[in-house]
Parts: sequence; C-alpha cells; structure tokens
Amino acid sequence: MGLEARCELQFDGASHEGKALLETDELLFRGDASGRGKGAPRGFRLAIPLSSIRGVSGDDGALRVRFAA
Repeated sequence: MGLEARCELQFDGASHEGKALLETDELLFRGDASGRGKGAPRGFRLAIPLSSIRGVSGDDGALRVRFAA
C-alpha cells in the first residue's frame, strides 16, 4: 500500500469526502459511504492512472490534478 490522506474531492460538479491513496500505478480516491453535495453518489470511487496525469498544481491547501479522460 502507498501513502494516504483524508481529503475532500471536487469532481464533476459534486463534492466528496474520503481518502486519497497514492498507489504504485494510480491515484485513488475512495469516498465515504454517506456521499455529499448535489449529485454525489454514495461510496464514490475515482482511480486516476499515473500515466494519464497531465499536470499537478497546488495553491491554498488545494491540490489540482489534470488528467486525460
């Protein structure tokens, strides 16, 4: 297993609280079962292959990841 951190993910108009995990081949987000925000599915999961990441920037405590998809 890789590194992990509790965080909030904003993706596709919805906000999700959960854990971000840095794995060998992907950046993985696993949302808490409750979901949150408009259109937030329960137990949301997002896997971003590291090979698809096009850019990363950080500002004011936020990490922005641009990726193909």
